[in-house]
Amino acid sequence: MKKVIYLMTMVLALTLISTSCCKEDDPIPDVITVSQLEGDWGFSSFDFDVNGNGTIDVNEQFTIDNICSASELNAYTGWNWRALGFENVGTTSLTFTTECSTAEYDFAFTLTKVNSNYFLNIKMSASDTNIEYKFQILNTEGIGNELRIKLIEAKTTNNPIGGIYTLVK
Repeated sequence: MKKVIYLMTMVLALTLISTSCCKEDDPIPDVITVSQLEGDWGFSSFDFDVNGNGTIDVNEQFTIDNICSASELNAYTGWNWRALGFENVGTTSLTFTTECSTAEYDFAFTLTKVNSNYFLNIKMSASDTNIEYKFQILNTEGIGNELRIKLIEAKTTNNPIGGIYTLVK
């Protein structure tokens, strides 16, 4: 009987030793943070499906050499940001710039995360306007010196929804 009690005690001790309470895994850190966005971002290129066929052809990639005069984008005359850039990006605000004109406008922004997707929600700072844009950040490994964003929503007309901008620091 002593041997059975001893054996049961050993089994119980072994069970307690092998079952441990471990600290929960650390949460996965954010891949993209507001601090990565800070600074000035200049226009590099714009990709857009001008034919509406679901693909971006080589001739549908616009660079600073051809974007301001690209007739393929004439349907989007209300979109002044063909050569979009962001300047003075802080933690909550930025300035929209364009290489196609001298226009500059101040916007407030928030960075949001839905599942594993990051979004820039941008609203014109003037209180009497309803100008808002939503861009999906396409960078998947964080932001270095290149930012790729896709226009997915706009509260104004004639916007190239689905257009993809590449901006560089």
